[in-house]
Amino acid sequence: MEIALFLIGSLSLLLWCYLLLLPGAFWRADQQLACGGSDPKRWPGVAAILAVSDGAETIVETLPALLEQAYPGDFHVILVDDRGCDDTAEAALRVAQAAGATERLSVLTIDAPPAGWSRWAWALAQAQELASSTPPGVDYLWLTQPWIQHGYGSLRDLVAKAEEDRCSLVSLLPMSTCETARDRLLAPAFAFFLQAFHPFRRVNDPQDTAAVASAGCVLINIDVINAIGGFAAVKDAPVLESSLARIVKSVARQNGNGIWLGLGEDSTAVCDGGDGNALRDVALTTAAAQPRPSLVGATTRTVGMTFACLVPPVVFFWSLVTGLFLDIDQFLLTFLAVLFTSAAWGAMAFAARPTFQLYGQEDWLTLLLPLAALAHMLLTMALLPRLFGVARRPGKKPAAITKVATRRRSGAVRAEPRLEVPSQATKEPIAGHALRRRIARS
Repeated sequence: MEIALFLIGSLSLLLWCYLLLLPGAFWRADQQLACGGSDPKRWPGVAAILAVSDGAETIVETLPALLEQAYPGDFHVILVDDRGCDDTAEAALRVAQAAGATERLSVLTIDAPPAGWSRWAWALAQAQELASSTPPGVDYLWLTQPWIQHGYGSLRDLVAKAEEDRCSLVSLLPMSTCETARDRLLAPAFAFFLQAFHPFRRVNDPQDTAAVASAGCVLINIDVINAIGGFAAVKDAPVLESSLARIVKSVARQNGNGIWLGLGEDSTAVCDGGDGNALRDVALTTAAAQPRPSLVGATTRTVGMTFACLVPPVVFFWSLVTGLFLDIDQFLLTFLAVLFTSAAWGAMAFAARPTFQLYGQEDWLTLLLPLAALAHMLLTMALLPRLFGVARRPGKKPAAITKVATRRRSGAVRAEPRLEVPSQATKEPIAGHALRRRIARS
């Protein structure tokens, strides 16, 4: 037993020494989006896509900041409503009217996606078609989520980063308000695990094949989207943003461009309502290590996290307790196990400290990282059906766009003050050419 504890403790310490000495030092949390970057020669047009299902209460809090972005170029928001049980579309129009930004809002109401499409991918495809068909031209799509609160300068900083560094995709990991005890521990810990599995410096290196993007804040060049065949390229991806990042980076590298993933304090995850949407998205992104997740990959990550995060405290306390009942001549290996695991635990806390400080949390919370690692592994196991596509809900029929806001000659999007949703019997699928004709008539 003493030999086993010694060997396990030694492996855990060696693992943390290896992680701390890795090139790039992922644990420094230094890949952050700078605020107030240099202005490009021309501010490109941007369309923000916000897919909402039963989110009337959420968008009341987050939509105003999205509509009131301090962006110098042409910008509008496309809200995609998949016919939930509440009045999401009407609530969005009321929010836009209260904010005096109805000219920046378009509302699309769609049905269930066709077979083989995820709801998120289908909503993006429909919104992209509207953005591409409505003048003036859109250069970037900004993919976001209803529970993300963006700062008023978020879009400006994202576009400046994309234009200055020639990035075809810029993604930001939204932070958390950390108002609850759960978020104070799990939010920075999950961000730390994401950096450990997908070092941001490798992702941001155009010569490296590593690619991943964070759900909730993705700015992507629409020319690259068109080059890969639109969102149909990721229509059945279990983690759309990560799959999109891999495809985009492979295309961007051919043109000397790259992608960028970082941390930023200007976008925060709010309105979780106890559902843990932001934490779930980070766990899914962390698990998206391969284009097609496999049981072998999930097992490997679980074993790695176990040795790195769970072994140090477990072996430390086990050795400490068993050492009390050993003779002095048998205590040496147990003492070394206690020493090595305490050192590994300290190295773990040291590595997580920069991320916890970025989230404004106390240093002592880093000692509880093993609890966060256990929660991360349990959440990942709960999400395995989604990762493997088992729980993906099949579509029943093509979606029908029943509401398209019009655009004035000035280029601003104007949402109609009233939204009439037809009954199920009157819904008919509208193909792309029909959509363009409807927009032209409006």
